[in-house]
Amino acid sequence: TIISMLAIIASGAAFLPIDKKTPDERIKKIIHTAQPKFAICDNSINEDFEIPFINIDDCFGKNITKRSYVHTDGNDLAYVIFTSGSTGEPKGVMIEHLGMNNHVSEKIRLLNINRDSVVAYSASISFDISIWQVFSTLCAGGTIEVINNSTVMNVKKLVNTIIAHNI
Repeated sequence: TIISMLAIIASGAAFLPIDKKTPDERIKKIIHTAQPKFAICDNSINEDFEIPFINIDDCFGKNITKRSYVHTDGNDLAYVIFTSGSTGEPKGVMIEHLGMNNHVSEKIRLLNINRDSVVAYSASISFDISIWQVFSTLCAGGTIEVINNSTVMNVKKLVNTIIAHNI
């Protein structure tokens, strides 16, 4: 997931993170509304969402041609997060690079994230929190500790993980 987000940003495109636990009907509404050109997924997706897919599992071990970084303007779209808002219908919130950079920079400042920091990546990819957990940590040179959902949902396990990894 993290590598995909970085690759999409480096390509000059914007990403639309959707948690694979999202109900299929909601995913269909999001895809219908956002009209993305393609999706990056893994083998766990078994529904046809009428969009071209790149299966990330098929990419492992392949020699992928390196491309150069594409310059983006601060007003270019970085990502779109869908939220249900007050109506329960998915609504896309478009975040430009300047907005993302401002958010990331402020999290670095507020949380004093630096190269010695270990930050948990514990939020669903569909939530804005996941964006700062990844980008703030990487921009500050810190380490990301990916925490699986079963650990996040078990307080004792989560606290033990935080202590063990100095998060």
